[in-house]
Amino acid sequence: MALKLELKSTIIPIEIGDFKFEIDMTDTKRKAIEEKLVLFTTEAANLDENNPEDEVKLKDLLQIMYDELLGSGAFKKLYTHTESLEILSNVLAHTVVGIKQSLEARIIHNPNLQVVAENNKSSKKPKLGGKK
Repeated sequence: MALKLELKSTIIPIEIGDFKFEIDMTDTKRKAIEEKLVLFTTEAANLDENNPEDEVKLKDLLQIMYDELLGSGAFKKLYTHTESLEILSNVLAHTVVGIKQSLEARIIHNPNLQVVAENNKSSKKPKLGGKK
């Protein structure tokens, strides 16, 4: 009997309003997104929403994140449609959470495998070349 396994696509479809995007979550792209997300979170935490200069910085940070996640020009499309940094900040947060959930759902679908995976997380793996 052959073991048949499914290879999942690294593409995650995203719809924001009337706009459709695809996010490529290869390992390389995922790492780049995570790095930009850390930068965004750090920089955005220090911004004052009442400061006009910080509003420009937020717009720049959102553009970097949207274009990294959804492709070049994504921010411009969405901002032209909404003209609201607050809305785009909230949509970005929901998008990131949705991506994370989608990635987690793609990893394990079988409840029996979930138990095995959770047990493997808690068990210590032997070090290579070391004593057991």
